[in-house]
Amino acid sequence: DDHVKGQILFQLNENQSFKSFIKLFYKNFDGLGYAGFGVVSENMHIYSFQFDPSVFKENDMLNLLQSTPSVSAVQFNHFVEERSTPNDPLYAQQWSLTKINAPSVWDKTVGGTTACGDTIVVAILEKGFYDRTTDDLQANIWLNKDEIPNNNIDDDGDGYVDDYRGVAFVGGKDNHSVLSGSSITISSLQHGTGVAGVIGAVGNNAKLVSGVNWKVKLMLISGVLYESDIIKAYDYVLKMNKLYKSSNGKKGAFVPVTNMSAGFDNSSPAKQPLLCAVYDTLGKYGILNFVAVTNGSYDVEKIGDMPTLCAKQSMVAVTATDKDDILQDYGYNGKYVHLGAPGHEVLVLKDGNTAESDNGTSFATPLAAGAAALLWSMPENRLCQLAKTDAAAAMNLVKGAILRGVDVVPSLTGKTISNGRLNVGKAYQQLRRAFGQPIGDYDILKLYPSPVDKTLSVVFQLPEIGNANILIVNTLGQIVYQKNINDAILLSDKILIGTGNFPPGLYYMSVRANNFEATKKFVVVHP
Repeated sequence: DDHVKGQILFQLNENQSFKSFIKLFYKNFDGLGYAGFGVVSENMHIYSFQFDPSVFKENDMLNLLQSTPSVSAVQFNHFVEERSTPNDPLYAQQWSLTKINAPSVWDKTVGGTTACGDTIVVAILEKGFYDRTTDDLQANIWLNKDEIPNNNIDDDGDGYVDDYRGVAFVGGKDNHSVLSGSSITISSLQHGTGVAGVIGAVGNNAKLVSGVNWKVKLMLISGVLYESDIIKAYDYVLKMNKLYKSSNGKKGAFVPVTNMSAGFDNSSPAKQPLLCAVYDTLGKYGILNFVAVTNGSYDVEKIGDMPTLCAKQSMVAVTATDKDDILQDYGYNGKYVHLGAPGHEVLVLKDGNTAESDNGTSFATPLAAGAAALLWSMPENRLCQLAKTDAAAAMNLVKGAILRGVDVVPSLTGKTISNGRLNVGKAYQQLRRAFGQPIGDYDILKLYPSPVDKTLSVVFQLPEIGNANILIVNTLGQIVYQKNINDAILLSDKILIGTGNFPPGLYYMSVRANNFEATKKFVVVHP
């Protein structure tokens, strides 16, 4: 009962035409009767297959598609589960913003645009929002300027009609407050409104609460009920990102961050391979995706939790802590959960211009996502310039700054990758350190060879004489090598690192000094 009956999602190999696949499928597999194919994401080559489950067994159809050579991944279309818990008493103030040291960053930036002038947009995947009746959100809701509202025309050709205030999969157009039976309830709309407010309730406007970003734009994507909706939602983000880049910022939207405060308990990548594949695609375009860990108090590796266990470079999995930095009853794991953030008894927006205390990783996750968006507004144009030439590298810098900038706390030590709780102030300083300048014609950091088998040569250059730290992390953010360099020489230094015991894959090398940091990636292969 965890998926849509009679519906299977599948991904085709990149060189396989969808139309040709349909013809070959019907030719090779007779007797299916009524069956329909649909497009979920052209960008990611993901499609749906609908059939009558009373006539054909679901597992038989799943195996049939799995045995087709041109199909790379197959799974059922699972229902989406919100990650929230019942309300607790109202708190009189937003202690969570002080806890993560947001005021220290607001002295420098309150969000809005990059140093290059790009309007920063955070995409929020939810079942619904009270978007038109919550005054503290209005000024920050993203508007699709290429779409004329309510003219029943797809003006910008993105496949959606009247998606002016984002896109709504249920109810159509951009109506985000549609109720739908037991799937989208008043609780769902309250949930989405609270999440949006944590990221970007308008700040300094003498109304209710402040988001971690005062001026960020919020791309609302509602009606996310099934796994196929998640894929469609991310596809919408990808379309807008690609359109923004191809039009040199004249169309689409710059969306470096997404938030999904939902997921699937007791599940695994083997059960949901397409969901994991989506994060690979998003990462290529530099989109960093924050996902909520289960609210169940267990080790997610043992019990299962998706999309947490996808463990992709473009993901940050967030658990929740309370006012005293205690993990409370939320999911954890030292290999898959990246960090904690305040999410227990935190003040969030509700309908009717009110705010109440609420609980869950659902509200910790947008706090971290909002922090990432705030980092993008730093008055340093090298980050946004890097995003134009290597979006994935810019994404990794932001993710790395957040993970290295945490406050290490006992309740998260060994239960998260970073061992700590979000501190956006420290993350801001970490990101600034990432832009040390080379001296003369030297590179700050050289790595060779890449790919490497047994020995990696590292040549680095510090801007001043002092001590340095060499750090290598894998794509999960786990430290696999660390070395302190005392009294490093001014121009350059060289060390050799044995990589024969490193599992094959992608790694990130960082050299850090007092006010300096440089990071490069390399690949390990063992012929």
